[in-house]
Amino acid sequence: MRSSTSYFVLFICVAQVLCFYEIPDEVFDKHTLECMEKVKVDKTFIKDMLDEDFHVTKSHPKLIEQLECVAKSKSVINENGEFKRDVMYNEIFNNLLPFANKTEN
Repeated sequence: MRSSTSYFVLFICVAQVLCFYEIPDEVFDKHTLECMEKVKVDKTFIKDMLDEDFHVTKSHPKLIEQLECVAKSKSVINENGEFKRDVMYNEIFNNLLPFANKTEN
């Protein structure tokens, strides 16, 4: 669970760079949407868990399950819950930073 939390914390850090409260559709990629269906949550649920600064405001087992599902789906953590740092960096630099219109320094 620590790995999925780490993934979400990094996502939140990137999201805080963005200047909007509406969660754009680009955030809901194939992995996220598949996990939302599996976990049985929707976009409104995800948005309700965050404030306008993308801080997690509520703890909910479904949110943890969603984050863990996405992290496993993207191979950020393996089935044993081990964090894969190289995959995390790749995910950040190739997906999250471009989404935030940022580049690696």
